Amino acid sequence: MAMTLTDDQNMLRDTARDFMTSEAPVTHFRKFRDMGCKDGFSHGLWKQFAELGFTGILIPEADGGMGMGQIEAGIVLEEIGRNLSPSPFLTTSVAAVEALKLADKAMRDRWFPGVLAGETVIGIAIEEGVKHRPEKIACVAERSGNGFKLTGQKAICRARHVIGHAHCRGAFRWRGWRNRWPDLVRGGQGRGWPFDGGRAACRFCCRCTCET
Repeated sequence: MAMTLTDDQNMLRDTARDFMTSEAPVTHFRKFRDMGCKDGFSHGLWKQFAELGFTGILIPEADGGMGMGQIEAGIVLEEIGRNLSPSPFLTTSVAAVEALKLADKAMRDRWFPGVLAGETVIGIAIEEGVKHRPEKIACVAERSGNGFKLTGQKAICRARHVIGHAHCRGAFRWRGWRNRWPDLVRGGQGRGWPFDGGRAACRFCCRCTCET
């Protein structure tokens, strides 16, 4: 395994470093922290991420993306961390994209264009406590008909824009992981995610049961 970056990876690093330093330095982070922005990041900046190709770095070329790998995504993340640049890159362009790559073409065609254009932001609900303890995850998925029934509680959600669409009252429908996984996060409200804002991290608490 090569322990040094290739020429292309070095170029990506330099591009990401220059961009974060000039457009999203620590002062940018402090500005959004102190102004009490409900979203917690700049949509204009996210659009610039898209213009540079960062949002589609892991999306396959066949789906309109750059078709790069985890090393390249890690390079961008390193520069984001270096400057504390607030962005939904990790939840949207890494976690969500990797999940969507397992979906069918119809699902990919539905979500990838928005990610590529810097118009879609996706939140992830994983943690059930204040610490990351995957061995204590209590949420369970049980086969039910042609899908699954999920029962559990999530205490921390990455990207606040999920909040209004993740709070559950009773049951909502989810028809299988591969083709309908976004319904889990948006609460099965029967419409597309209006993910147009949100903080990088926040708390919510909901108890939900997902049924087919």
